[in-house]
Amino acid sequence: MRSDFAGLVPDIAAGRAPKAQNNDTSDAALIAKIAAGNRLAMQVLFARHHARVYRFTLRLLGSEGRGGGLGQ
Repeated sequence: MRSDFAGLVPDIAAGRAPKAQNNDTSDAALIAKIAAGNRLAMQVLFARHHARVYRFTLRLLGSEGRGGGLGQ
């Protein structure tokens, strides 16, 4: 799994901060890969955005108890 992930996003897999996105790891490219059935691309896209989605739902609903499961 780590070697697959390293091929898709080498900086994150190596523990470094990601550089500017290239065409292969842009959100649009990942969505195309997801549409083609690539589960790893979904994991990368989720890892990239899940905290932001969670914070948005928390602000929208006003409490962690009401918004805890919506970011999933």
